[in-house]
Amino acid sequence: ADQVINFIGFQQLEDASRIYIRTDVTPSYRVERPDEQTIEVVFNAAEVAVKRLLLPIDTRFFETPVLDITPIHIEGASQSTIRITIRLRSATEYFTAIKDSTLFLTFKR
Repeated sequence: ADQVINFIGFQQLEDASRIYIRTDVTPSYRVERPDEQTIEVVFNAAEVAVKRLLLPIDTRFFETPVLDITPIHIEGASQSTIRITIRLRSATEYFTAIKDSTLFLTFKR
């Protein structure tokens, strides 16, 4: 694996909700939008540090546009992929940022 995901977290801020994904290197990823209410963050040639990071994160009880976060490990012939699916209550504006080895996705509330 070219990168290892060490942590996937969710944080409520005063005016936004933030998902953060910490890796062991500067994150290499792509974002896909299968539909208006789904965002997929794809890390090719990636592994998770511990299997519990593949457990879904249920955020529906928070005041946030994010319904849930579901990481999936996809075993490939030449490399494995980690796909993190973010389901939204409705189409929402968001932005991404990288700081050191952490990718942030911030959603306005």
